Formats: sequence, structure tokens, C-alpha cells
Amino acid sequence: MIKCMDCGILSKSKDGFICVRFEKALKAASINEGHSCQYFIKIVYEDGEPLSPQQHLNMQDGENRSRKMRGPV
Repeated sequence: MIKCMDCGILSKSKDGFICVRFEKALKAASINEGHSCQYFIKIVYEDGEPLSPQQHLNMQDGENRSRKMRGPV
């Protein structure tokens, strides 16, 4: 199970948290619940700093597109 809090596309805002992929506001209680999400991506660090949620989203979209292009193996 994954948690939104560990996802790279979760953005912190003044009102709480926002899933950048779905542009959906999340409550503090729901980000710690475990569930499955095909857009989950671990937080990637570059030079000790995490990439922005938008950069994580671009990486995940590229990865999902490449999976579709492979076809049956």
C-alpha cells in the first residue's frame, strides 16, 4: 500500500495538500491512508533537494506513456 504523503506529486498549500495530477484538495487525514494509485512516484532528490511536484508529474507521465508504447511482451 502507498500513501499520498510519500508521493512526489503531492503539493503543500496554505489550505492543506493538493494532488497535482488530479488537481484535488486532500485532507490531512486522507493523505496517510493507504491505497493504490497508478500515478504514485517516489520523491526524487537532485543535489539534495526534492524535485517539484510538476517535475515529478512530468516524469510519471513519461513513464506511463513508455509503458503503453511497449505493447505485449
